[in-house]
Amino acid sequence: MIEIDVVDNIDRVVRFWHQLERREVPFASAKALTFTARDAATVEREGLDEVFRQPTPWTRRGIRYTPATKAEQIATVFVMPQQGQYLSPYVFGLRQPGTAGGERVARPVNQRVNRYGNLTRGTVRRLLVRPNTFAGRVNGVDGIWQRAGGRRNPRRKLLVAFDRRQAVRRRYMWQDRVAQTVFERHPEHFIAALRDALRSAERRSRRR
Repeated sequence: MIEIDVVDNIDRVVRFWHQLERREVPFASAKALTFTARDAATVEREGLDEVFRQPTPWTRRGIRYTPATKAEQIATVFVMPQQGQYLSPYVFGLRQPGTAGGERVARPVNQRVNRYGNLTRGTVRRLLVRPNTFAGRVNGVDGIWQRAGGRRNPRRKLLVAFDRRQAVRRRYMWQDRVAQTVFERHPEHFIAALRDALRSAERRSRRR
């Protein structure tokens, strides 16, 4: 007759799973939450292309995330305040943001623009300090004008038009993208993180 004592093995298994639950599962959960938030932030940055023809790097950089920790099982995707103020009309369906926070939108007419189709920073201010330019309304068009032609043949050349803010047409549906990303990515991230945690716990257990 062969007698096998399995009590010691059972105790070791129970201790192993208790340690796993106490040490590794919270770490795996935090890791999965962080990776999911990272993915959601990436998806949100890519989603800007659906609203803007060429989103600037400044706008993309405004979408960020904070990682979760073992103690704080929360990962957050957020928008920096300045970029959030700029994007809020496209989220809530309000009027487009005005230039420099004003009530009008500066539209380039006879001015160079950057690669994103926008006036470069400080253009309006730089134009207005010139002696041959002024801001005002000519023939019903509000903007920055340049005087040309001299006294005998005076002309006005429109450099920048000031348009009224209009209601945005395209909406930035960030909630839908975040929800879909969490639904699709979190399970796979958690399984992968838990597998890593199991391997780490196994290696430590063997060294004892």
